[in-house]
Amino acid sequence: MSLPALRQAPDWPARRGVTLSAQISRRPPKPRSDIERLYASGLAALAQGDMEEALRQLGAVVEQDGLWTYSSARLLVLVLYRVLGDASPLSELEDACMADDKPDAFAQRTVTACTLRASRYRGDDEGFRLDHMLLFPALATHLANAGALLVDDDLAIGCNALASARDLADAPWPARSSDERSWQAEVSRRELVEDLSLTLCLRYLWIDEPDAALNLVSRSGFVSDVYLKAQALAAKGLSDAALVAYDEAIKVGKKRGKQYQFHARYEKAKLLLSLGNVARARKELARLYADEPSYVDEAGLLDAVKPRSGSSSSRRAIPEDVRHAVWRRDEGRCVQCGNQESLEFDHIIPVARGGANTERNLQLLCERCNREKSATI
Repeated sequence: MSLPALRQAPDWPARRGVTLSAQISRRPPKPRSDIERLYASGLAALAQGDMEEALRQLGAVVEQDGLWTYSSARLLVLVLYRVLGDASPLSELEDACMADDKPDAFAQRTVTACTLRASRYRGDDEGFRLDHMLLFPALATHLANAGALLVDDDLAIGCNALASARDLADAPWPARSSDERSWQAEVSRRELVEDLSLTLCLRYLWIDEPDAALNLVSRSGFVSDVYLKAQALAAKGLSDAALVAYDEAIKVGKKRGKQYQFHARYEKAKLLLSLGNVARARKELARLYADEPSYVDEAGLLDAVKPRSGSSSSRRAIPEDVRHAVWRRDEGRCVQCGNQESLEFDHIIPVARGGANTERNLQLLCERCNREKSATI
């Protein structure tokens, strides 16, 4: 196959920060032919970050590969054209890669990891792993296509491409040999589908498509992520349903990890604040920062929930060291019923009656017990 010359814009690199990286085996196999020597040189250049030289060597592989044996070389050339310049003249190569289901034996013995990475994308260092090109070149092509579009901020078209990759990963994969690498790839398929689903849900929310995100979250076979479900419901304006989903996510956080729980509580507070419920938002943030004082307040919620000076509801905030001491003393449980959910810092002697923000005058109560106590005062 004859490749067209790489077309680059005068102000190249237009996509500054987008790279394609690869890791090769510590003991790469000895090339068995001239074309494999070119292939090995191209992979070595890619591993060293020299994308221009990698494209030159791998391009020669594609042009000499009359039997279409080296599927991953074709895919890498396609991605390198996108990263370095204009890939539009390579539609024939892209179509061939997307229809290819032949694993690349040389790449399987040589490449250990391959990633399309954007170091300046929404402030994050984000990457799309293309390792499946070793066994499933068609899937890897869809992933590479989606990744190239997404890192170039073409989110709407990128989401469509990522959805195609997810659907292909979710389809039955062709049977492979019984070697360990093939078995591992089969075992990881469900994890790949879920990872792609979560990534796609986030992108749908970024482009303001909450219905698409909800549809994906509820699909059969996809482990429902209640945090993303809550985000999508909030984006649709279904605030009450979103608050219920955030509460569920906070409970799920006990099993999935504290950070998951913290994110859910923070987003719930943000939603409450947008609804004008400052008091409830303040309580959610109090619970969050009692557990994790160093949690990053990206949206500036703490300042937004501070009582205004001169307000009738204004009261002196409980010092952070006192909150921590009370939490440790009461072991993160309601002192009356032992509940660990919806905990609040309660003044034993109310502030209105002269009670102080001291460790001796504070206790942990769950929301229900605190309401019952307030009713008796």
